[in-house]
Amino acid sequence: MDFEVMRKKLDAYRRASGQYRGVKGELLVELLRAWEAHKGPSADFAKKLGMRGKQLGRLVQAARKVATTTDAVDPAFHALDIQQPIEASHSTGIEMSWGGDKVIRFPTVDTLMDFLKKAS
Repeated sequence: MDFEVMRKKLDAYRRASGQYRGVKGELLVELLRAWEAHKGPSADFAKKLGMRGKQLGRLVQAARKVATTTDAVDPAFHALDIQQPIEASHSTGIEMSWGGDKVIRFPTVDTLMDFLKKAS
């Protein structure tokens, strides 16, 4: 990544007070991808871009928000759609085979751990 080019792009949105305002979504996502690919401390990355660590943190936070809410900006990002598991009414907890033909059922991990401690 060319830090000088990124620095010039970001400086276009830098005010005289040093604050970054109104940074475009495409540039934020580009900054986020560069930050994710960077190996090393974030402070070094921020220094190469000519900003403080807190400024970089705010921009990365805004970039994450843009990347997750706008598909047109970053088509490579895909949010996972997690479905809730169907709960069975006849849940048995944890089953453990004890010996040849014995099966012991425990409702929680804690009861299993207590049993194993006492059995040893």
